[in-house]
Amino acid sequence: MSKRLFQAIILRALEDLASNSKMPENVFAKREAESWLLSSSKDLYLICDCASFHPKDVQRWTRKILSGDFNRRAGYENQYLEKSLLMQEVLSTSSLDDIK
Repeated sequence: MSKRLFQAIILRALEDLASNSKMPENVFAKREAESWLLSSSKDLYLICDCASFHPKDVQRWTRKILSGDFNRRAGYENQYLEKSLLMQEVLSTSSLDDIK
């Protein structure tokens, strides 16, 4: 299978995590994404391996999103643009260590 498919799974979880929506289904998805991305589950490790990402890097990046560090550092005013650029950066790297 293509590593892009597995990267898309991680990307979707990160998008859910970055969501500011108050809709109940989105709030639930955000909680589920946070729980999964910060877990040590076999599923997370398998998906990360297939996506060519190290799980610890994904978790470090998850914490970065939760802290809002990227948004402040990027200096963008539009939150949607900030998140979009961050997500594009994930897909354009082979390792999350490349993200500064």
